[in-house]
Amino acid sequence: MAHEIDEVIQTRLSVARLASYMNMAGADLSNALDLYIWNSRVAAAFLVLLGDVEVVIRNAWHEQLMRLSTSLNGSEFWFDNQFGLLRENSLQHIADANQRLLRQQRQPVANQIVAELNFGFWRFLVAKQYRTTLWPLAGKYAFPNIDPAEIQRLSAAMGRLHDLRNRIAHHEPIHMRDLEKDLADCLWVIGAVCITTRGWVEKHSRVAEVLGERP
Repeated sequence: MAHEIDEVIQTRLSVARLASYMNMAGADLSNALDLYIWNSRVAAAFLVLLGDVEVVIRNAWHEQLMRLSTSLNGSEFWFDNQFGLLRENSLQHIADANQRLLRQQRQPVANQIVAELNFGFWRFLVAKQYRTTLWPLAGKYAFPNIDPAEIQRLSAAMGRLHDLRNRIAHHEPIHMRDLEKDLADCLWVIGAVCITTRGWVEKHSRVAEVLGERP
């Protein structure tokens, strides 16, 4: 009976969707489905942790960009780019966020815009294009607990986390990733902003626990 149920589930999930699990499980369907269930659980745990990463990062950037804008322009509203440092791609992200808020009949005030900007926006603020502009003026203060020269390590870690977040959001498998490294990246990036917050997040995250339950 259990075997028949497994075959029904394989049909409903699709052979193609289960291919990576079957490959990892040596073509044992029951074990593949156990791995599939675990993959869903670890993805859910990571989604909570990645939410913490994103909120900490965006608030740190927002604080420092307000400080920079106030210093250069006398206004905290950095989104209008009066300081002229944001590139076209970043400005398009902001314009899109404004439009989404307006369509939802919400006022595009600072806190709303910050929340509406996606992980990719914040990730690209540490990309190569900003190394000599935003990073020395704001970025290194947003991430005070790392050496400013570690920006490449920060950019690489955030790139990996962005990819992980996208895979989870699109219900793609993550079991083949180095998830221990993904966990380390999450905690390191948060710690780059605030050591206290890193400790709090690590204490309450279920990722390490679920990683230890891999079938």
